[in-house]
Amino acid sequence: MMDSSEISLEHALNATNALYLRSLSKPNVVELPPGVVKPSDLPLEIVKDDAKVKHVFDVIGEVDFPEAKRNEVTNACVEGRFHDLPEPFCLKNSPGMQFEYQLVALPAPNRKHFVLKHVIFPCLVKTDFVKSLCYGECHGVMWHGNAKNTKKALYYMMEKMGGFQVQMYSLQPAGGNSAEGKVNFYTGLNDDDIDAGFDYIEKHGPRTHHSNTQLLTYPIAKLTFFT
Repeated sequence: MMDSSEISLEHALNATNALYLRSLSKPNVVELPPGVVKPSDLPLEIVKDDAKVKHVFDVIGEVDFPEAKRNEVTNACVEGRFHDLPEPFCLKNSPGMQFEYQLVALPAPNRKHFVLKHVIFPCLVKTDFVKSLCYGECHGVMWHGNAKNTKKALYYMMEKMGGFQVQMYSLQPAGGNSAEGKVNFYTGLNDDDIDAGFDYIEKHGPRTHHSNTQLLTYPIAKLTFFT
């Protein structure tokens, strides 16, 4: 098993090189065993006074997080009611714009939880603005000149922290969007699935001047998916 020192940014960049980051349609709330990454391992830095950022980390520290509050946070996040989150899990003030929200709450030895919030805005915002939203220390991301890959590595490291998490992204194999991935989708279907698909197209699909006569030969067309 790797210790924390082995989950460096470099390791995370290598581990996610062949993956892509997929945005989830709604937050995924999970509770995982404590992981091997500490908050201090993340590529974060205190936001500078003259900076503009889209990704904001509110490093709050240790707070009480009993089961009743975990349930309250879970329900609010799953239903997209981020304004109903209890303190300090909510934003300190209303940002006046939509945002994405992620959370990591790590068990601490004193029965408290170390809370780290990740807020993503749709545009760059000023330091004074983001500081007004934070309960703890306001941090930004050190992108190292490669935002796309660092974002994947950052999320990988957050997952490896474990604990209670609200996730808005999922790392997926890069082949998921390739032609090979599409072929694998069709090969995973049985004949009844494919028949039902063509029946639906024939019944509900747009009609051509040939009245979709090409679909009437679909038993032959089915073979083309596997050639």
